[in-house]
Amino acid sequence: MKNIEQSSAKIGFKLVEKCLSDENSKGASEEVRNIVNKAMGILQQNGIYAFFLWLEYNGQKNKQTEKIHYYSMVMLKEYDLTVEEVKVKLEDRVEQVKDLINKDFSIDELYFMKSILQKMLTYALYKAKSIVSTGDNNGK
Repeated sequence: MKNIEQSSAKIGFKLVEKCLSDENSKGASEEVRNIVNKAMGILQQNGIYAFFLWLEYNGQKNKQTEKIHYYSMVMLKEYDLTVEEVKVKLEDRVEQVKDLINKDFSIDELYFMKSILQKMLTYALYKAKSIVSTGDNNGK
Protein backbone atom coordinates (compact mmCIF):
# COMPACT_ATOMS: atom_id res chain seq x y z
CA MET A 1 0.00 0.00 0.00
CA LYS A 2 1.27 3.44 -0.93
CA ASN A 3 1.70 6.24 1.56
CA ILE A 4 -0.96 8.79 0.56
CA GLU A 5 0.62 11.66 2.49
CA GLN A 6 4.02 11.06 0.96
CA SER A 7 2.82 10.77 -2.63
CA SER A 8 0.48 13.78 -2.20
CA ALA A 9 3.32 15.90 -0.87
CA LYS A 10 5.76 14.75 -3.54
CA ILE A 11 3.39 15.46 -6.42
CA GLY A 12 2.08 18.69 -4.86
CA PHE A 13 5.60 20.04 -4.39
CA LYS A 14 6.54 19.01 -7.93
CA LEU A 15 3.49 20.88 -9.23
CA VAL A 16 4.58 24.14 -7.61
CA GLU A 17 8.20 23.69 -8.67
CA LYS A 18 7.15 23.13 -12.31
CA CYS A 19 4.82 26.13 -12.23
CA LEU A 20 7.66 28.34 -11.02
CA SER A 21 10.30 26.89 -13.34
CA ASP A 22 8.74 28.42 -16.47
CA GLU A 23 10.68 31.36 -17.81
CA ASN A 24 7.49 33.47 -17.93
CA SER A 25 6.52 32.50 -14.39
CA LYS A 26 9.50 33.75 -12.39
CA GLY A 27 8.23 35.44 -9.25
CA ALA A 28 4.73 34.12 -9.82
CA SER A 29 4.37 32.15 -6.58
CA GLU A 30 1.48 34.40 -5.48
CA GLU A 31 -0.34 33.65 -8.75
CA VAL A 32 0.29 29.92 -8.32
CA ARG A 33 -1.09 30.09 -4.79
CA ASN A 34 -4.24 31.84 -6.03
CA ILE A 35 -4.85 29.33 -8.83
CA VAL A 36 -4.30 26.33 -6.53
CA ASN A 37 -6.73 27.92 -4.06
CA LYS A 38 -9.37 28.32 -6.80
CA ALA A 39 -8.85 24.74 -7.95
CA MET A 40 -9.28 23.46 -4.39
CA GLY A 41 -12.51 25.43 -3.99
CA ILE A 42 -13.99 24.02 -7.19
CA LEU A 43 -12.99 20.48 -6.26
CA GLN A 44 -14.44 20.80 -2.75
CA GLN A 45 -17.70 22.51 -3.71
CA ASN A 46 -18.49 21.08 -7.13
CA GLY A 47 -16.73 17.73 -7.28
CA ILE A 48 -14.20 15.97 -9.41
CA TYR A 49 -15.93 16.28 -12.78
CA ALA A 50 -16.46 20.04 -12.47
CA PHE A 51 -12.85 20.31 -11.28
CA PHE A 52 -11.52 18.70 -14.46
CA LEU A 53 -13.85 20.72 -16.68
CA TRP A 54 -12.64 23.94 -15.05
CA LEU A 55 -9.01 22.86 -15.45
CA GLU A 56 -9.61 22.02 -19.10
CA TYR A 57 -11.21 25.39 -19.78
CA ASN A 58 -8.61 27.45 -17.89
CA GLY A 59 -5.70 25.27 -19.01
CA GLN A 60 -6.12 26.57 -22.53
CA LYS A 61 -5.19 30.08 -21.42
CA ASN A 62 -3.12 29.58 -18.26
CA LYS A 63 0.04 27.45 -18.02
CA GLN A 64 -0.23 26.99 -14.24
CA THR A 65 -3.77 25.64 -14.56
CA GLU A 66 -2.58 23.26 -17.27
CA LYS A 67 0.08 21.98 -14.88
CA ILE A 68 -2.54 21.43 -12.16
CA HIS A 69 -4.48 19.42 -14.73
CA TYR A 70 -1.40 17.34 -15.57
CA TYR A 71 -0.35 16.65 -11.98
CA SER A 72 -3.93 15.84 -10.97
CA MET A 73 -3.92 13.12 -13.61
CA VAL A 74 -0.50 11.98 -12.35
CA MET A 75 -1.93 11.75 -8.83
CA LEU A 76 -4.84 9.61 -10.03
CA LYS A 77 -2.42 7.47 -12.02
CA GLU A 78 -0.39 6.92 -8.86
CA TYR A 79 -3.37 4.95 -7.48
CA ASP A 80 -4.35 3.27 -10.77
CA LEU A 81 -7.52 5.33 -11.10
CA THR A 82 -6.81 6.51 -14.61
CA VAL A 83 -5.00 5.58 -17.79
CA GLU A 84 -1.64 3.88 -18.02
CA GLU A 85 0.27 6.94 -19.25
CA VAL A 86 -0.63 10.56 -18.59
CA LYS A 87 -0.35 12.58 -21.79
CA VAL A 88 1.76 15.73 -21.82
CA LYS A 89 -0.36 17.75 -24.25
CA LEU A 90 -3.55 19.26 -22.82
CA GLU A 91 -5.59 18.23 -25.89
CA ASP A 92 -4.60 14.57 -25.34
CA ARG A 93 -5.35 14.75 -21.62
CA VAL A 94 -8.83 16.09 -22.39
CA GLU A 95 -9.55 12.77 -24.08
CA GLN A 96 -8.20 10.95 -21.03
CA VAL A 97 -10.53 12.96 -18.78
CA LYS A 98 -13.47 12.06 -21.03
CA ASP A 99 -12.52 8.41 -20.58
CA LEU A 100 -12.29 8.99 -16.83
CA ILE A 101 -15.75 10.58 -16.74
CA ASN A 102 -17.24 7.69 -18.72
CA LYS A 103 -15.83 5.08 -16.32
CA ASP A 104 -18.29 3.64 -13.86
CA PHE A 105 -16.79 4.52 -10.46
CA SER A 106 -18.37 3.65 -7.15
CA ILE A 107 -19.13 6.45 -4.72
CA ASP A 108 -16.20 5.24 -2.60
CA GLU A 109 -13.81 5.52 -5.55
CA LEU A 110 -15.06 9.01 -6.38
CA TYR A 111 -14.64 10.07 -2.76
CA PHE A 112 -11.12 8.60 -2.71
CA MET A 113 -10.22 10.44 -5.92
CA LYS A 114 -11.50 13.71 -4.52
CA SER A 115 -9.69 13.12 -1.24
CA ILE A 116 -6.27 12.42 -2.76
CA LEU A 117 -6.56 15.38 -5.14
CA GLN A 118 -7.45 17.64 -2.19
CA LYS A 119 -4.39 16.38 -0.31
CA MET A 120 -2.13 17.01 -3.30
CA LEU A 121 -3.53 20.53 -3.76
CA THR A 122 -3.21 21.23 -0.03
CA TYR A 123 0.49 20.36 -0.12
CA ALA A 124 0.91 22.45 -3.27
CA LEU A 125 -0.87 25.38 -1.62
CA TYR A 126 1.35 25.29 1.46
CA LYS A 127 4.47 24.94 -0.69
CA ALA A 128 3.40 28.02 -2.70
CA LYS A 129 2.58 29.92 0.51
CA SER A 130 5.99 29.11 1.96
CA ILE A 131 7.63 30.45 -1.19
CA VAL A 132 5.56 33.64 -1.02
CA SER A 133 6.45 34.20 2.63
CA THR A 134 10.17 33.52 2.18
CA GLY A 135 10.49 35.20 -1.19
CA ASP A 136 12.21 32.08 -2.58
CA ASN A 137 10.93 31.95 -6.16
CA ASN A 138 13.02 29.05 -7.36
CA GLY A 139 10.73 26.56 -5.56
CA LYS A 140 13.35 25.06 -3.27
